[in-house]
Amino acid sequence: MLIRKIDELQPDFILIGGDLIRSHKVHENRKYIDRDAVSVSVSLIEKLNKKYKIYFSYGNHEQRLLQKAGFDDCKDAVKYDKYIQDISKGKAEELKSALKEVCVLDNSSVSFEDFDITGITLPMKYYTPLFLRKGEELPESDIREMIGDPDDDKFHIMMIHTPMYYRNVITHGADLVLSGHYHGGTVYIPYFGALMTPQYQFLVKECAGMLKYKNGTLIVNRGLGTHSVNVRINNRPEISLITIKPGKGQYV
Repeated sequence: MLIRKIDELQPDFILIGGDLIRSHKVHENRKYIDRDAVSVSVSLIEKLNKKYKIYFSYGNHEQRLLQKAGFDDCKDAVKYDKYIQDISKGKAEELKSALKEVCVLDNSSVSFEDFDITGITLPMKYYTPLFLRKGEELPESDIREMIGDPDDDKFHIMMIHTPMYYRNVITHGADLVLSGHYHGGTVYIPYFGALMTPQYQFLVKECAGMLKYKNGTLIVNRGLGTHSVNVRINNRPEISLITIKPGKGQYV
C-alpha cells in the first residue's frame, strides 16, 4: 500500500529523515528486553531503492541502535555491556547493510546545479527530555562545525530530525528545513498543537505542517507509525509530497 501510494505521487527522489526503524532505550536497573524492529524498514528501503534515488539522514532511533551495538562510528560513543551489544549487533548490521545502498547524509551534503541537500546528525544529548537536560542549545558554531557554511548562491534543503532547532538551522542558511520526530504530537489539539512531544514539551505548534521563519520554511512530517503508545488522535499518518517552484519560494 505504501509503495503503491509513493508510485502514484511519482517523486523525483525520496528523503527519509530518520526513525525509519524502532529502537528502544536501555533503562538502568531494569531488565532489557529486545523489542527493536528493523526488518520491515530494511525491506522497504530495498524495494524503494530499485525505483527511486533515496537520501537518508539519521534519527535518534538509528543512532541508539548503533550505540547499543557498540559501533564506533556512531556520533556518541556509548559502551553498553556485552549482553546488550550481542543482542543489538545483528539488527544494527542489517540496517547498516541496507543503508549502503542509499545516499546517507551524515553531517554531509549532496550538491546539484542550483540546490543542495544536507543531513544533520545531532548528538543524542539533544533528544534528552527537557527536565533532564543541562540547558544544551544548538549554537551556530556547532552547526558550522557539523556541516560547514552553505553556498549563498544555492537553495538549501536541510534535514534535521527534530524540529526543535529549526530556527537555528534557518538562521545558518537553510531555505527549507525538513523534520519529524514529534509523531505529530501523538494527540493533536486543534489551534494549540501537540499535547506532548518526546522531549516533554506541551502544546507545541511545530509538531506538524508548514511554518515560516525569517526567509526559511519548516515542514514537519507527522510520520506513519507510533512508538511507546500506540495512539494517534486528530493525527493522521502522512507522507509529504513537496513541490518546489523555482524562483518563487513556494511549496505545494
